[in-house]
Amino acid sequence: MDLRRASANDYELLLPLFLGLREFSRAGHPPQRDDFALVLAASHAYLREVLARGLECQTLLALAGDGRLAGYLIVSVHEPNPLTSSGAIRTGSIDELFVSATHRGSGAGSLLVETACNWLVEQRAERVEVGAYAWNTAGIGFYEREGFAVWSVTLMKPLGSDDT
Repeated sequence: MDLRRASANDYELLLPLFLGLREFSRAGHPPQRDDFALVLAASHAYLREVLARGLECQTLLALAGDGRLAGYLIVSVHEPNPLTSSGAIRTGSIDELFVSATHRGSGAGSLLVETACNWLVEQRAERVEVGAYAWNTAGIGFYEREGFAVWSVTLMKPLGSDDT
């Protein structure tokens, strides 16, 4: 497995897997009333923005031996903010991690997380955070095996009727 930092030139390479994460996430949620086509359309612009970010963010690509994209990870570093749960320390966040179904279990995810954490140490971050949907037990199990532990829990309550 080869790892490298993505550039704006990797838009077409990354797009299918980037949209694949949105489809994976959507499939795990209860039925949504919004227009998923709008989500996908906004994702195109968001990917371009992510690839253009400066030094505070990296997009890492894991490439299989055949050169195909096996997975990606977006990692950001954040300045101290004493008004947040992170407190007055420099932190990092894994904003997105997705490995294609055919490459899960290959070590791509672990390699991406390890590389991201090493980069965050170089950036003087003292802690890294990641979020996962409660229904994504495989993802949560992966992060726990990587040394992450539950820090906070977000609860959600749908509003309105399902008839609207």
